Amino acid sequence: FFLRRIVILMIVSCCLEPTLSSKTTSFAIRSSLSPVARLHSNNRHSRTWLRCETPTRSTTKCQRSSLSEEETIELRTLYLHRIGISKPEAEALIHRKPNTDDLQQLLWAHLLNVPFENMDQHTHPSHGTHTIEVPRLRKKNLPSLDVTRSLEKIVRRGRGGFCFELNFSFAWLLNSLGYSVRLALADVGCQQTLPGKVPAHVVILVDELFNNEDIATPILVDPGFGTPGVCELILPLTYNNPVDSRGDLFRFDIDHTHSRFDTVLLRTRVTDTSVEEKMYRFNAADDLMFDSEEFAKGLDYVLEVSPTFNEKRICVLSTSDGHVTLGRDYVKWIERGEMVKRVELTSETEWRSAVMDLFGVVLHPE
Repeated sequence: FFLRRIVILMIVSCCLEPTLSSKTTSFAIRSSLSPVARLHSNNRHSRTWLRCETPTRSTTKCQRSSLSEEETIELRTLYLHRIGISKPEAEALIHRKPNTDDLQQLLWAHLLNVPFENMDQHTHPSHGTHTIEVPRLRKKNLPSLDVTRSLEKIVRRGRGGFCFELNFSFAWLLNSLGYSVRLALADVGCQQTLPGKVPAHVVILVDELFNNEDIATPILVDPGFGTPGVCELILPLTYNNPVDSRGDLFRFDIDHTHSRFDTVLLRTRVTDTSVEEKMYRFNAADDLMFDSEEFAKGLDYVLEVSPTFNEKRICVLSTSDGHVTLGRDYVKWIERGEMVKRVELTSETEWRSAVMDLFGVVLHPE
């Protein structure tokens, strides 16, 4: 009897050892992978990537909105017109399957036609003011996490916005065209996790379009970063592979400095090739809701604490050769990192004319 039990135990032990060994080896391999490879490995059997469907089908969690199917179709048409895409081109684009060429075209069109601006955070002086005043902050009509409001502002009112408004809206557009998209929290400068600061940027990750060595690789798209610094190219998350965007080099690297994030985007400016700066870090696995708690904290930090947007009005738009910036009392044009033209503004009237003529933004005094 005892001999029989010993033999059974030996057989069971032999059967279990390879299983335990394979599990241990598998875990060790996954732990050493890059964030993208680990993302693919973890989800290979447990999750099918959610495709952002056309308006007649279900959508991923980040894209839920209160719009009906008819409203979505109408708004999609208006959005494509807003970013300068002709009707025949829009029809063809709508009926094509998502692809990297169209994604690049959409990003470029958005950057050329929708400015990065913070006008809704300020009360604007009357048009006849002779000297340019520092506008007061205001509380009503502030940017929000409501994508429907952002779409109304950008598409129907011909305005721009800042990161949450621009990237939420662009993610919505991609979703309406069938792209599989996710939203990720980003830490600008890799310093917003320091005491007194909060990560306050959002980036878009597009899935199912790109493979790197047979591994499904997300593509980062970020029209809402604001120039200077915005990358005009779609960026597949291939690590340590520099991409040239008008002389600036962008590359991804693995980030081990903070538990919340795993990937950092770095940039080397064309004007100073000796310095590589950290633009921001994010988590390649993020799939956040529009109204997630982290986005809410980031928005509150930008509107209430950060001086970046509170102290002055800002309006920036990409051009075919660089970008144009409207500051407190000037307009300047930048090409490949160098200023090629600057015009001083001496009155609110001149400032209003500049924001309307160069950016298509019409303001109303309060």
